[in-house]
Amino acid sequence: MRKSLVVFVLLSLFISSAFSNEPVAKWFTSMGDFSVQLRGDLMPITVSNFVELTNNQFYDGLIFHRVISGFMIQDG
Repeated sequence: MRKSLVVFVLLSLFISSAFSNEPVAKWFTSMGDFSVQLRGDLMPITVSNFVELTNNQFYDGLIFHRVISGFMIQDG
């Protein structure tokens, strides 16, 4: 039988350092934290939607139901 791994998530957005005006998304999970820089210069509509949903706490409490270490995470 295959074990399922569940990761609980709290997502926050931060404005990155003075080197860039792009926002940084930070995930605080039960399996560790990670962050990504959001490239609004490449995907302005996607970043704008993501920032708005995050600021409205849409992603808080999200569960990642599939985790493949070093490769990907998936929510549903």
